[in-house]
Amino acid sequence: SLLLFQYPQARSQAFQAFTPPENIKTVRLINPADTSAAPTIQKGESLILSFDDLRTNPQAYRYTLIRYDRDWKVSKLFQSEYIRGVHSAYLPEREPSRQTNLPYQHYQVRFPGENMQIRVSGNYSIRIFLKDRKKPLIERRFCVYETGSQIALKFEKDLSASLMTHQQLSARATLKPTLNLSQNSQNVYA
Repeated sequence: SLLLFQYPQARSQAFQAFTPPENIKTVRLINPADTSAAPTIQKGESLILSFDDLRTNPQAYRYTLIRYDRDWKVSKLFQSEYIRGVHSAYLPEREPSRQTNLPYQHYQVRFPGENMQIRVSGNYSIRIFLKDRKKPLIERRFCVYETGSQIALKFEKDLSASLMTHQQLSARATLKPTLNLSQNSQNVYA
């Protein structure tokens, strides 16, 4: 299968990793289908982000998804072009620690979900914030892919030349009917 990603021209702002505040610990982004794998999912699947907050009082954490191009620069697409549904939401699950020496709040969110779905495959990050989405407390990268087409390759010897130096390659592509390749140079990468 060939993996197809759509990448538009990028803005100059690139993804910048940062360290979460001191009260945030044990940040994990996992694929529940394979917890040892990198956070990569097929379009329609979901990931789980979890973390612990050492503050004992519950916080109203929110999250949003940001799309990036292949160079991890912010995409030119509007959020409504790559997210179906709400563009930010509260973390729905919180659980206080029990019988521990250090009290904390454990937060968890499974995404994308029913209220926030990814429309377009590519590179993304999930941002956790309190009030201002431009001031994230946590940000983790992940990738969404979709299988779009199949390519069959066939190597044959060229009878008119030396076998050691000349071969013939035949390629046959079967495209998914819903695949839009109107902007080939921006949509397909090997």
